[in-house]
Amino acid sequence: RSGGRQTRDESSVDLFLNPDVAADDAPVIASRREGKWPRMNLANYRSDIDGLRAVAVLLVLMFHLGLGVPGGYIGVDVFFVISGYLITGIIKRQIEQGEFTFAAFYARRARRILPALLVVLLVSSVAAFFILLPSDLERYARSAVAALLSIANFWFWSQGGYFGAASEMAPLLHTWTLAVEEQFYILLPIALLLMYRWTSHWVGRLLLLACAGTFAASAWFVSTRTPEVFYLSPFRAWELLVGSLLAMYRLPVVASNLHRQGIAATGLLLIVAPAFVYTAQTVFPGPAAALPCFGAALLIWIGASGDTATTKLLKSRALVFVGLISYSLYLWHWPLLVFTKHAMGENLGLGARLAVGLASLVLAALSWRFIETPFRSMARTTNRQAWVFSGATMALLGGMVVAVVFSHGLQSRFTPEVAALDRASAREVVRTECIDLRVPLDVNTVCRIGATGGPPTMLIWGDSYAHAMLPAFDDAFRRMGVAAWFAAESGCPPLPAASVSFQGRDNWRCREFNDKMVKFVGAQAGLRQVVLAAAWDGYANAASGYKLRVIGTGDSATSLKQGIEVLAQQLRASGVNRDLIVVGQVPSFGWSVPHKMLLRQLNGELIEPLKRSEWREKSAVSREIFQSLAASSSQLIFIESAEWFCASGACRYASDQGQPLYWDGGHINAHGNRFIAPLLERALRPLIDNSKN
Repeated sequence: RSGGRQTRDESSVDLFLNPDVAADDAPVIASRREGKWPRMNLANYRSDIDGLRAVAVLLVLMFHLGLGVPGGYIGVDVFFVISGYLITGIIKRQIEQGEFTFAAFYARRARRILPALLVVLLVSSVAAFFILLPSDLERYARSAVAALLSIANFWFWSQGGYFGAASEMAPLLHTWTLAVEEQFYILLPIALLLMYRWTSHWVGRLLLLACAGTFAASAWFVSTRTPEVFYLSPFRAWELLVGSLLAMYRLPVVASNLHRQGIAATGLLLIVAPAFVYTAQTVFPGPAAALPCFGAALLIWIGASGDTATTKLLKSRALVFVGLISYSLYLWHWPLLVFTKHAMGENLGLGARLAVGLASLVLAALSWRFIETPFRSMARTTNRQAWVFSGATMALLGGMVVAVVFSHGLQSRFTPEVAALDRASAREVVRTECIDLRVPLDVNTVCRIGATGGPPTMLIWGDSYAHAMLPAFDDAFRRMGVAAWFAAESGCPPLPAASVSFQGRDNWRCREFNDKMVKFVGAQAGLRQVVLAAAWDGYANAASGYKLRVIGTGDSATSLKQGIEVLAQQLRASGVNRDLIVVGQVPSFGWSVPHKMLLRQLNGELIEPLKRSEWREKSAVSREIFQSLAASSSQLIFIESAEWFCASGACRYASDQGQPLYWDGGHINAHGNRFIAPLLERALRPLIDNSKN
């Protein structure tokens, strides 16, 4: 067939499959005049691996487009295995033949990777200028720098999890995978050269040890440090090393057709099944990633033994062509989807999503034909031309990034009202030393708020919702002449002996922080009141994705009640008369308040109000727990702060002057703090006065 001659030499590598494979290892004829099918002049071409790459990229595409493949993100793991196999095979062959040089290796990587990536970044930057709001444009510019420096995985790790709402609207989120591979390509040839020089008989065993070690680290930390395991190369290396091991070891040829058929079908099943079974809530990567990685390894191995029904499917012209354009397809589809969401609204209809998919395929084919292929071929472009193009494009992108960052997102493109609302959607920086403390908790490390004179007599203990309210607590205590301590941990309910997870991912710092807080409270004899504030309704309702457990209890609601009771008992046992004050959660909206108000400014989009009855139904579990505990104990006082916002028929989200009270959908901002500070003072003053008598 015109796609190339198939052989059973399993050490062969597909130089046209992987975006990171050398450009000039063999000449490429992108099209032939007598036909439409691309033709590769390479004897050992593995078209089945191109088909496997097509499966991987199509799974990712369907996942991102919301086409019924909730675990399609596993396509990235298949990519990693293929990349490890191909690149290790090239380096191994060149080292053994005495042909390897770092200059040639990295020049070929650059020729293969950079041209298409730079064009996508350039086009995306132009689109970002016309579409993105100032804050989004500034974040985009910083992510573009990270993509150019091959550290996008570190950048997006610093911004939060992969499945969060903010990540879903980041046009360059997908470049984190390129960064992981590029970091692997920096270290792998160095490691292989050293191993071949000093211990050539142990190369495969050392790679196996590295694969096992990084897999163990991924499995150990995936539930507790999920973002790190998801994004960072040390935890992803085992996936690429699975492919490396395939290239290092000559696995046996499977002569039995029945066995080949079974192995190939099993390999494909191990990829396809997780794509339909896994979801965003699956604890991933870790052991869950082993299935698609093992499936990819089986298909790469068995494809060298002979044809099967599965490999014939992978060699079909349609899949092979998608495999050939897969790098460009991966590069183009995500920015196109995200910019469409920014322009048309985040909830795209099926027709719009299908149109994005079709446009991605068209752009990918054009990019492969007119960008990838010419720059990959030494016969079409020289190294000098490639470097001039890359250097000029990077300089242009760098200038654009500098202009965007120093102008804070080119705010002059919008009206002052829109720019102000956009700024309001940024997380407010409020005394960051008071949250997520990583030091021993004592009188020198726990924050002081309120009055400056005298020893603190109150403690505010909570999570990020409490931290968002810190300015209001501070202002209220200053007015009352009360000094207080403040300490908070993100995503952690202030309850002793409690553990909490979100979508299966444990907050491992929570129990440690709360244990320290219990000891801190016990050591402060002068404390008269302990105030708890948190996102109670999220912790109490398992449907929110949180799972709260207190030792010896059942569901989240029971755990919340038990946790409060245990804390009250501990306060009584301290021998000091202390009140326990629970501040209920402020109303949370299912959308970003500033962003919704901004869209209303831009295009008149209506804001559906949150009715008081809806919020009371949503918050019923935690509210009823606190009300029942307060009714049965004079020691516990419940302040229902939601009523400050929902006194009328709808819960307010903006001030009387039209300023948003939140910086997202649940954390109040400076305007929100100014709104609740006098109300908080009014609720706390009688309690404080009573404790003095």
